Amino acid sequence: MSEAQQENGDSLLAQSDEAFEVFHIAGDFTKLQEAIKLLIDYNEKYPPTEDDSIGILAFKLARCGQALYERSGAILDIERAVSNAEAAVARVPSTLSDVDRGSLLGERCCILSKCLVSQGLSRDCKKPESLEKSLEPLDKALKELEMLGQTDTDGYFRLLWQKASCKQRLWDRTTRDVKDLESCLTLSFKVLDLSRKYADNNERAQIFGELAARLLRAYTYERGTDQRLAEGTIPNKIYANGLCEQAITYLSVAEGLPVERELTKLDNIISVTDDLHKIPEADQRPLLGKLRGILQSNVKRLQDVMQTALKGDVRAHAEKYFGLPRDAAAAATEVGEDAFTALKILDDGRHITSTTGLGSQIRALGKEEGGKLEELTLKLDRLIEEEAPYEERQKAVKSLASEGPVVAINVGNVRSDAYIVTTSGIHSVWLPKLKNLGLFSLSWKVQWRLAQDTFDDWDYLQKKLNVKIKDLYLYVWRNVTKPILDNLGFQLREDNITNWPRICWISRGTLSLYPIGLSGFGFGQRGNAFNRVISTYAP
Repeated sequence: MSEAQQENGDSLLAQSDEAFEVFHIAGDFTKLQEAIKLLIDYNEKYPPTEDDSIGILAFKLARCGQALYERSGAILDIERAVSNAEAAVARVPSTLSDVDRGSLLGERCCILSKCLVSQGLSRDCKKPESLEKSLEPLDKALKELEMLGQTDTDGYFRLLWQKASCKQRLWDRTTRDVKDLESCLTLSFKVLDLSRKYADNNERAQIFGELAARLLRAYTYERGTDQRLAEGTIPNKIYANGLCEQAITYLSVAEGLPVERELTKLDNIISVTDDLHKIPEADQRPLLGKLRGILQSNVKRLQDVMQTALKGDVRAHAEKYFGLPRDAAAAATEVGEDAFTALKILDDGRHITSTTGLGSQIRALGKEEGGKLEELTLKLDRLIEEEAPYEERQKAVKSLASEGPVVAINVGNVRSDAYIVTTSGIHSVWLPKLKNLGLFSLSWKVQWRLAQDTFDDWDYLQKKLNVKIKDLYLYVWRNVTKPILDNLGFQLREDNITNWPRICWISRGTLSLYPIGLSGFGFGQRGNAFNRVISTYAP
């Protein structure tokens, strides 16, 4: 290869690195595609022939391939990434200094481990043992660095960080061997200590968030088994503060760090809230309330991210962070904030989902049909821009109930509430037995049967479908509709239907798939929504 060709090839690799860095910080998927295209161009125009050059290209392809798999979910993408990562590890030059070799080995073994983790967690994976094997390259590299005396280096730090992540995956996904959890936490505190020297703010924020989520796992284990983890796993001073309190402290520290990659902070909070229902039930709601400030700041952060994200990224973000406004509204209600505040948080969340393709269609439909929440949004936005008094904002919302109460239902796994707008005020009704996971489970049983296009016994399938639909509507009646109607004083009606009260239902997520007005025991029974009110709906 001539000197000019070498320079051109190096330029392509540098451009690929720059594009990947932008993707990593901003989450811009087009930059990942650009990085991959540049690597392919390099391989076609200037195919490497020396082991060193092959290793460099293989590492970059593995890094991009693993990130591509996270978006595509295509098993072929991660299989290629694993192959490239293995090639990169096999081609670490032996002629480098101990420090440079250790750093390069650590970097390449980390990406191989990440690829194996992704492969092991894939639904289509034909090699489930990949999750366990993800530790092998890390242990090999750690041992080599320890032999070289390179335990206080960036490479050693990153290997420990990835090993802690692997141990967490093993604890979450496999046989629940407590040694995996103990090892994960021990490594995490070492990583936190080394991060002061080797991590930037983006990485430190991520490390604090990961440790917060892991402390909650430890708390759940100890409360569930009534056993302490092995001595030395968690520092005594953290036990003294309380594991849950320390988890919140770590999240707060991460929130306060100035970062370029705002998605890191969003990932931190959902890593905690998505698993909040797994801790002892008595602690779930109090902990949710303590997260109120962090949740609300991240709802605003998500709005900012969505405004600058590309269309394809917007949809991915909306799917990943869909539950964030839901949990923020629930946390606000938990700590005693008024229903108007929680309703506004839900409205902010609706704006976030309305930026996706489906959400835009729903929003347009709401405008065409005079959607209640769309009307509320326009009024609130105008009043907020004008800095109108709080009482005036409430008055604007209450005017929406001129034809009957408007009920917005927030379904969560820790706390669920209905926010009811009437002409006399706005209040909330706690729905203690309504859980998102329970509703989703019932809905899946219905949707699975509806999706069957080939089945041996259609009569049997139809009978089972009817049973599952009845189960779902009975669940909604008992845990959603009846408590709300009872609160409003809407009881069984047997007079002329023209005199019946009207109610407008607003729901999101799984509940929005089913008309709440059909909930109850079924036709011919007295316990039904359609025996009490006339139901209408708004997006």
